[in-house]
Amino acid sequence: MRTAHWRAMHVQVDPPPHVLEDEIGLRLATPDADWRRRPDMDPYATRGFRAAIVARARFIENLFAAQAEVDQPGPQAWKRHRLVELGYGIPDWLHLVPQASGTPFISFYTPSEMLALAREVGLKSVRHVSGNSLAERCFADRADSLRPSSGEDLLLATT
Repeated sequence: MRTAHWRAMHVQVDPPPHVLEDEIGLRLATPDADWRRRPDMDPYATRGFRAAIVARARFIENLFAAQAEVDQPGPQAWKRHRLVELGYGIPDWLHLVPQASGTPFISFYTPSEMLALAREVGLKSVRHVSGNSLAERCFADRADSLRPSSGEDLLLATT
């Protein structure tokens, strides 16, 4: 749920223009009233992580008119329930795709290693999107110098 908190913090503490305006995730998570006082929510210390989260979300949203969320079945069922409970429902354009294998955090691959691994498992049209490219797309000309943390590269691939 930390991701939802950081997405909301972007709107609450970073000056406009906002890369992404999303506080729905925060409503889904129903945090305690003092959630902003937690050490992992420090506005200055989390700047890079927060920027990386919203840049990744904006990049994905710009790719697709119809969107899909791939997540583990348990958290996805909870999100579905909370969306309905809060009156949002499940929009026709949102496809919730359960992913039984989970989403392990495996990192520190070079761009060429990422591309090679993706090709090895049969993914087609693989493309590396650098963190610097994301920063240029989403954070150019900001007066507050908000930028994603380093190492936030993406792999874009089709099957």
